[in-house]
Amino acid sequence: MGQCGCGMRHGGMHLLGRCLLDSPEIGLSADQRKQIEAIRDEEISKFKAERPKITPADLLRAFADPKVSKADLKKMHEAMHAERKALMDQKIEAMMRVRDVLTPEQLAKLPAVCGGPAFGPDWPPPAE
Repeated sequence: MGQCGCGMRHGGMHLLGRCLLDSPEIGLSADQRKQIEAIRDEEISKFKAERPKITPADLLRAFADPKVSKADLKKMHEAMHAERKALMDQKIEAMMRVRDVLTPEQLAKLPAVCGGPAFGPDWPPPAE
């Protein structure tokens, strides 16, 4: 079975990513493909509209600024974490909607087709 790794290196969309849509092993019907693409398009639009207001780069710049207090850094971090949690909650809801579209047989094939959890088929890296 092919693995495309639908994890973070591949857009982080998991069940909403190309790995599921492009997999011949999963064998989506035309109707399933249409439903999943609609869910995916909706989620991409939501993400673009609700991009996080605080990025890791913002936090790093604030961290490097001696005028920013530790309390303000903590507030920024908490706000960034809350934004990311909201996006992850939204994503898991969409993934559950995709799950409802798939048959039990298709669901059983997902681990082999989409690779390891969140990081693709070659995660974790081999020990040296």
